[in-house]
Amino acid sequence: MPGPLGVLAVRLADSVPALVFGLHGGLVADRSDRRRVMVLADVTRGTGLLFIGPLFAAFAPRTVFLAAAISLPLVGVAAIAAARARVPA
Repeated sequence: MPGPLGVLAVRLADSVPALVFGLHGGLVADRSDRRRVMVLADVTRGTGLLFIGPLFAAFAPRTVFLAAAISLPLVGVAAIAAARARVPA
């Protein structure tokens, strides 16, 4: 998907998980220790980033970028909700 359609696909893959799972991430952040949620989400995102290089070498770049654009924000929704919470834990 070269050109504008590729950019649109990656942008939608980045935005849709936050829209769909935003409430669930907030629920997890409210019901759990916020610091623990942020640490676990950051470790999970970091581990996912470690695998992007080998996946990029093994598969088509388009597939890897779309998978990363979907999975990394999905994990980060809870961390963002925990970081932006106004109530002290």
